[in-house]
This record gives sequence, C-alpha cells and structure tokens, in this order.
Amino acid sequence: MKTSLSVVIPFHNEEENVERVVAEIGAALRASAIPYELVCVNSGSTDRTGSITSALATRDKLIRTVVVDRKGYGLAVLSGLAVAEKEWVTVVSGDGQTDPRDILKAYAVMEITGADFIKPRRFTRDDGMHRRVISFLCSATMKLVFRLPGWDFMGPPKIIKREVLRQLALESEDRFIDTELLLKMKALGARMEEVGVTYRKRTGGVGKVGIRTVGEYLVNIVRWRLHHARLVEAKVRDHRLQSRPAADSSASAR
Repeated sequence: MKTSLSVVIPFHNEEENVERVVAEIGAALRASAIPYELVCVNSGSTDRTGSITSALATRDKLIRTVVVDRKGYGLAVLSGLAVAEKEWVTVVSGDGQTDPRDILKAYAVMEITGADFIKPRRFTRDDGMHRRVISFLCSATMKLVFRLPGWDFMGPPKIIKREVLRQLALESEDRFIDTELLLKMKALGARMEEVGVTYRKRTGGVGKVGIRTVGEYLVNIVRWRLHHARLVEAKVRDHRLQSRPAADSSASAR
C-alpha cells in the first residue's frame, strides 16, 4: 500500500480558487491511489473562503478544516501541520498555482530515493516578473547568508516525513517558514532531494506576495543569522533529546 499523505492548504481570501484547488488535488491523489487527507486552513479570510471550505468538508470526509482568526502564511501552515495525521506531509498554497502533477512527481521521488524531504525548484514559472525577481533575490540572499543547499527555497510543493517534521519545532508565522524549514533540516542532517516543478498563472483572486514579503525576509535574515545557534541548532538538538526516551523505551519493550 502506498504511503499516506497529508496536504496542508492555507487559504486567505481565495473564494475564487478554493473549490478548484481542492477538487483537482483530490482527483490527482485518488487517481494515483495515494491515501490522503486535505487540511484546508482558513487563515483570517474576510470573504467566502471559510464557508466554502466548511461546505466541502461536510461533503467529503477526506477534507478537514482549520480556522485561524488572523492571517499569516506561516501561522496557517503551522496550524495545518499541527493536525496533519498522515505519514508524509506537503504544503500547497491555495492560489491554484501549484500543478497537482508536481505533488505526484515529488511524491514519486520521495518513494524512489527514501529521502526525508523533497524540495521543489520552479524551472517554469508563469507568475509575473515581479514574483520571479522577489523569489530570486530571496533565494540568492538565503544561499549566501545561510549556505543552504539547492535553490528556490519558497517554492511548493515540499514533502516531508511527519516523523522528521516533529523534530524541527517550526515557529515562523510569516513566509520565512519555508527557509526555517530548510535551516532546521540542514541542522538535523536530514536527507534532501530536489525536483523540478512548474508554477502556473493565477487565474483568480489577488496575489499575496509583494514588497512587504521582502521586508519580512530582511528582518528575518538578520534575526536568524544573529541567533542561529539558539533558533536552529539548539531547537533541533532539544527536540532530538525529548524524542529519544520514548524511542528507547519502546525499543526496550520489544
């Protein structure tokens, strides 16, 4: 039987995209016989996003909803990850720009390689020059400052083993959560594989990435660089120690 997958989907004012995004991801996973759940996070939406996700969950037992009172991409991701129950977890933005076939591609690479984490790289993008420039500048800065492996650190769909995810103690409530994930995966010594994906044009709603995103990144770069030992290395080490007694006791019981 295939490994089960939780798909966390943050939505903030995406009433034009919710039904299509949920339907096409569910259809792709069913066609591939992947056991799954869709965790739809309504992140501070002021439109019909919340009512739509609730209605979808009522009709389909494989769809779960989480409500977050205030917006924040990282906060929505953290809220979704907290309730995810499957063996592997992926996060896909609710704007419809991720092709579900790329989720299947990342999943297949995970199966074949046995990696702890699959990181996408968007080789084909149809999201506008300003988004490509912002993404390039952020990725180049992160690579320079933190010497992270790979490229395109904000791109979806990432897939991670839930047992590894638990060791990371993620905390970023903004879009820096993607980089935090990579920083802690590197500190953990987890095995990562990169896979090429596409990024589609938004067909509904309004984009959420802009100059404010750059400002958030600049602030976070300074904070996480200055306090790297406390924010990254110590957190990963502490969670390793916390999880070890349970593992040891279960081994003794056997």
